Amino acid sequence: MLKASKDDLVKEGGYDLIVIEDFYDVFVEQVEKLAKVEKKDAQDHCLKLLSNHEQANYIIMYSRFMAATYLKKNSIMFEDFVGDVASFCMREVEQLDVECD
Repeated sequence: MLKASKDDLVKEGGYDLIVIEDFYDVFVEQVEKLAKVEKKDAQDHCLKLLSNHEQANYIIMYSRFMAATYLKKNSIMFEDFVGDVASFCMREVEQLDVECD
């Protein structure tokens, strides 16, 4: 499902591949590493990973792209709450330094 998300972001989310590719690569790399971590060490691994500002930003940004794509694909369910979903995503979801509701 994660590997298919890149195509979904391009086709459904309207993102250019060149924009999301680096974020995708870091995200997938870290998920694959997490799969190899012992269950008892997973929390510490995630904490260490998210404490690294550079990697954390890539992971958070890709997560935001996935969330925005979901909102856009299902805009009929959200437009009564946020108005124009595409504008909301650009203003509130896709911005790294904005709290994502």
